[in-house]
Amino acid sequence: MPLVATKVLNMVGDPRTTPEQLADVVMTDQALSAKLIRIANSAEYAFGRRCASTRDAIHLLGFLLVRRLAVTASLADLFDGSDANDTAFDLDLFWGHSLTVAVAAEAVAKSTRTVRADEAFTAGILHDIGRLAIRRALPEEFRASLDLAASEGISLREAEMRATGHSHEQVGAALALKWRFPPHLVAAIESHHNSELTVEDGLSGIIANCDRLVTRLGIVSDFGNREQDGEIEPELREVAALAGGTTAIMNQAAVLMDEFLDRPGFEFMAFTEV
Repeated sequence: MPLVATKVLNMVGDPRTTPEQLADVVMTDQALSAKLIRIANSAEYAFGRRCASTRDAIHLLGFLLVRRLAVTASLADLFDGSDANDTAFDLDLFWGHSLTVAVAAEAVAKSTRTVRADEAFTAGILHDIGRLAIRRALPEEFRASLDLAASEGISLREAEMRATGHSHEQVGAALALKWRFPPHLVAAIESHHNSELTVEDGLSGIIANCDRLVTRLGIVSDFGNREQDGEIEPELREVAALAGGTTAIMNQAAVLMDEFLDRPGFEFMAFTEV
């Protein structure tokens, strides 16, 4: 994890941190600092005055949004490059999936008040990070898993396990441990494919169900869009309702794709409102 992002994560969770102290850390990363000022001045967040400094942007946006930005943008920069000739893997779609899960998880956390909303967003962004680690560290095996998934019509997760011996959630949890993330965040990454969890099961349950919902809507994190297949299950409809409905989720995720990841014009596939 980039050092600045790690420091921001820790500082935002410390009630003694001041905006000035946070700004001093963010300003050590020129690209992140510039992006923060740009977002503060964007139509989505501006409040009638222009921000000219990182400190002004932090005062305007608040600590939690700065935390979002630092984690999302830093991870995108870290993993966007790859030696893998994996044109079948849609990286925009991967980030679209991750951001949509993050937005949904944050909204569900606010509705249920079972976990902190900012932690739910962070866990949503990170839940599939093991897939990008495999893509970066084992490019040949990753290409093989893409080919295997396409040729045999199996999930990329199953193909990953056959090609590498590991699932992306195992790799992601190991990476989170290495980055010294708190245990409940590691657990949420490791268990996000556990279909037995419910939103009452804390952070792990919220992430697992939001991942199921977003995947069920056809926004997947592997190698292409999938059409919705029949009616959405009642339990996932309840998750969507807790999150404020799928249209609200998709709209916010699309804005974040543009503002946070510099992917303007990204459009999700058509989906049915739930």
